[in-house]
Amino acid sequence: MATPSFLLPVRTQTQTFVEVSLVALLFICAVSGNIIVCCAVYKKTNLRTIPNAIFVNLAVSNLLLALWQLPMLIITIIRGEWSFGEKLCNFYAFLDVALFAVSLFNLTAISVNRYFKIVKPSKYRSVFFKTSVIFMIVLIWCLAIFLSSGPFLGWGKYQFIPSKAICSISEKAHISFRITNYVVISCCILFIIGCYIKIAQVVRRHRRRIAVPNNRSQDEDPKQVPRPGPSRATTEPHVTELRGEDIHIARTVSVIVFLFCLSWVPNVTLNILVSRGVSVSREVRMFGVYMMFLDLVINPMTFGIRNREIRKMIKRLFCKN
Repeated sequence: MATPSFLLPVRTQTQTFVEVSLVALLFICAVSGNIIVCCAVYKKTNLRTIPNAIFVNLAVSNLLLALWQLPMLIITIIRGEWSFGEKLCNFYAFLDVALFAVSLFNLTAISVNRYFKIVKPSKYRSVFFKTSVIFMIVLIWCLAIFLSSGPFLGWGKYQFIPSKAICSISEKAHISFRITNYVVISCCILFIIGCYIKIAQVVRRHRRRIAVPNNRSQDEDPKQVPRPGPSRATTEPHVTELRGEDIHIARTVSVIVFLFCLSWVPNVTLNILVSRGVSVSREVRMFGVYMMFLDLVINPMTFGIRNREIRKMIKRLFCKN
């Protein structure tokens, strides 16, 4: 069997400097951002909620991905070759795929959590409680590891990809392995979209129910005394269950999911094109890699910006005066 090439294409010193600088910046932002999220939830008891437990699991997977992948990517770019051997390359690619799967499954779990909280509030507490969430998190990791172990069992293949400077799924791997990965990704994303379509419908109906009594009160004669009895807003389903905080969390998750897809679509699209024999320049492929790792920065940044307690914590860290 031929030994895979571990050498990067020839690059100028300027290209090397720019690439190392970008990856180093991503590393600093990803590590610091995800650590801040984990510390904030640990220190603030009011942040230790069920949805935030899944957010922390997402932050941990992102932190591990940044700590493992980015330093080795920097070393590879500087040296101009993968110098860690084929076995470590396989393990590197395995963790890359596994931690990506963990992130995707976490976003799916958070979306399901928001679906039950807003669309099926009466069933929320019977589905999401401490034990079930712990089981869900363990299941996420086990399923991700299982789906990523195919190449070690002879199904699929990991290898170093010089044009991306990382080890990943081989573009010549078994087609069934690649198709399975794409199907899992597509199903999760479509499922998440379905959850948020339902959530959006319920939130829209909720706003209409609130708006109708307000409009009527403006048109009514102020001398008229309203008749006693339960209002429509209190008897309608979901209205008493919906809180501004729940809607805010759902919006935060929807933003993170959208940015997650935006970050990963270039890399996945380029992988598909290359596997179909389309010629893609190294610069374009590296752009896909940068976008992929940018997601490690976007997740904690979005969660932090949209969370008041984390914003306060960041202000205390950087604005002590």
